[in-house]
Amino acid sequence: MWFHLVVALPSSSLVHIYNQSCAVKTSKMAKYEIFSKRQKILRGDVPDVFTYDRIPLPLRVQVIHIWGDTLGHQKNYPDMAGETYTALHDKLCREYGCFDLVDESYVSAEDKLRKYLETCGTENALDVIELSFRYIDTLLRDGNARYRLGSITGAAEAIDELNERFRWHGVGYQFESGLIIRVDSAVSPL
Repeated sequence: MWFHLVVALPSSSLVHIYNQSCAVKTSKMAKYEIFSKRQKILRGDVPDVFTYDRIPLPLRVQVIHIWGDTLGHQKNYPDMAGETYTALHDKLCREYGCFDLVDESYVSAEDKLRKYLETCGTENALDVIELSFRYIDTLLRDGNARYRLGSITGAAEAIDELNERFRWHGVGYQFESGLIIRVDSAVSPL
């Protein structure tokens, strides 16, 4: 069934999507409901079947933006964001049996994670996303850590955004209870 009219009120985080028979579907919308996204919905240019073998670059970049909102950005001096990105980088290196995720000297752990996530294979991308969201889920539940990181987004909101973006891109995974799990549904529930 194709939906033809989308109504999103600025004061609400809910989207009301109507079809020809005026049946309504209400769902939580992304942080910003931009014009091009609404047009894709109207044209039916959205995935209606989940895929599992590819994480598109725009989704990877959106994950990196969520990191910035939650974990902050690494400074040129020791800070909690830098310690967190370094811990993530080092844990992944230990698991992969390597010393660095990318072959670049004098690059921050945050930049190495960004570059790695942009270029690695699907399973490794899911590793990075899962581990980083475990950190987000744990750290941001502590008000002091959230303050020290300068987070503008809480853990629950970040996880909701990640899962919504997985669905938007038609990627059949979600983060739940500290794990990336496969969603075995044939239809993407936008």
